[in-house]
Amino acid sequence: MQNPAFKHLSSILQRPETSAITQAEYNKNRLKKVEDALLLRPFYLPVQHTLPAAAQDAPIDETTDQERFDLIVTGAITDAIDRNVNFFYGNQRNSLVNYGREANVKLSLDAIAGKSIAAAGFAGVKNFSVPFHLTEQDYLTLEMYQETTPGATEIVTTCFNAYRTFKPANLEAQLSDLERAKVLREISKRRAPEERLAVCKVAFDANGEAEAETPKDDEPYFILGFRSTFTDAMVRAGFDSNRSFSRNPFPIWAIANEDSNARQTWNMLLSPLFVPSKEQLVFRLQNTIDGVNFASDGNIEVLRRTV
Repeated sequence: MQNPAFKHLSSILQRPETSAITQAEYNKNRLKKVEDALLLRPFYLPVQHTLPAAAQDAPIDETTDQERFDLIVTGAITDAIDRNVNFFYGNQRNSLVNYGREANVKLSLDAIAGKSIAAAGFAGVKNFSVPFHLTEQDYLTLEMYQETTPGATEIVTTCFNAYRTFKPANLEAQLSDLERAKVLREISKRRAPEERLAVCKVAFDANGEAEAETPKDDEPYFILGFRSTFTDAMVRAGFDSNRSFSRNPFPIWAIANEDSNARQTWNMLLSPLFVPSKEQLVFRLQNTIDGVNFASDGNIEVLRRTV
């Protein structure tokens, strides 16, 4: 499939006699992409299992938080190694897995979740072939089995990636007159959107905490994806205006590809995130996910695009 910007640029250069009309229509679609992006925001649903030091028959169950809004759940990632699970909407009456009539059958977690690099497997977030709707106040239950005897308790973290949706009338989904004027001005500067990059430095203090933020820009833009040069950290992320992407901290590899991911460079958002002028994303981090492995200093790198 041709890149839309490449297709547009080649078209207006090949047919200059109609370029003004073509450009006007293209710019109209660029504004619509901003309006569409405001209707969606990424959201993260982490669950942590503390597994016992000895094998046991009964699974350990954990649930996602119940949110006060609907979500579209799009994928999952975990640091679990060779784990079997059961997976439910809410409680056990609403299984997302069909086991037929066989007794004691379990689902491999690999079937629904990608892996952190340390866990080995499908590297990065595994997006579901068909996303599903999680209604307001509903939740997901993940039962996990401890079928080995590791000799010590283990913490396993899984994160379900989702999107929160907004109605066009919602204030958070609207462009102010001032911001709309800025978007139109930036659109008029270029024949097509252009790729940009940003780097957010992460330096953990003596308490293992760090805060990083995207540069504050006079120009509105889209965020397309993230990568990190470190791992093993928990993060809270959101706009500096307190529009958070989760209720609880979630693993960095749920939002940002680890730099050793050989499958792809960026963890791409399924819908671009629009960042208004002079707004920032803020990342608040803790340098361990499991209390055993610790993150080192590094960067969060951001793939951006002009409007």
